[in-house]
Amino acid sequence: MQAISNRRNGQYFTPEPLCDMIGMMQVDNDSELKKTVLDSSCSSIRMFLSAAKLNRHMKFYGADLDITCCKMALVNMLFNP
Repeated sequence: MQAISNRRNGQYFTPEPLCDMIGMMQVDNDSELKKTVLDSSCSSIRMFLSAAKLNRHMKFYGADLDITCCKMALVNMLFNP
């Protein structure tokens, strides 16, 4: 991800340990089964992956304007079922 963006267009990807910490603060195993999570600038879906580690039963909705980020999100979804 860092090699693709190289800090162009103001893109800075959140480090995975920080995503994990934010996920632990927002999601728990007792969360509603059909809880909805929305990220309007999901980039490579790192936040979704961290939240899914804690509760796989949530519904995730993400969007991004950058086509490269959308492709990275798709690859991440395929490699992290």
